[in-house]
Amino acid sequence: MTLSLALWCLLLLSQSHALLDDRPRIRTEGGHLLLEGAPGKNISFSTRGTGAAVAVNGMDVAETFSLVS
Repeated sequence: MTLSLALWCLLLLSQSHALLDDRPRIRTEGGHLLLEGAPGKNISFSTRGTGAAVAVNGMDVAETFSLVS
């Protein structure tokens, strides 16, 4: 009975790890904040409402991109 329970637990752990592989992650490494998209997926930022912005170092990224295009 305990052997089958141990095998069932190993199977469950291996399958749950595989399910988590396709999820995005937010983590820190050496003081850096890392945003990781799921494999083959994008990282998207969007705003809602007037005056909303996506800023990097105080610079409105959306405004900068609109000037380039």
